[in-house]
Amino acid sequence: MSKKTDRSKTQAKNYDSFARRHIGTSQETSLKMLNDLGFNSMDNFIQSIVPESIYNNKDLETVESLEHVDFLGFAHTGQVIEGSKQHIEMSKQFLDMFPNAKWEILWSISSD
Repeated sequence: MSKKTDRSKTQAKNYDSFARRHIGTSQETSLKMLNDLGFNSMDNFIQSIVPESIYNNKDLETVESLEHVDFLGFAHTGQVIEGSKQHIEMSKQFLDMFPNAKWEILWSISSD
């Protein structure tokens, strides 16, 4: 087997790793994609697609109205959050503890 074939198999194995599939792109690649779309930061991109009424306003009623009842999320503590109601309750508790917190949407997937 040639070195090139060995290298290709290693690259394929690494590409199929859990981390490669779930962590996402590098910061450099993300910035290039944003630039290709006409944005210079993720924050600017998010501001352009998330309604102003909920972007960093901590308007949990609007957030709840936009979420699916089968919401599934994970808190920074590792706690599994199931359902929009539980998500909103956890968010209220978090914002009470950290009133200066800002939203940061890392990623979202919808099956609609």
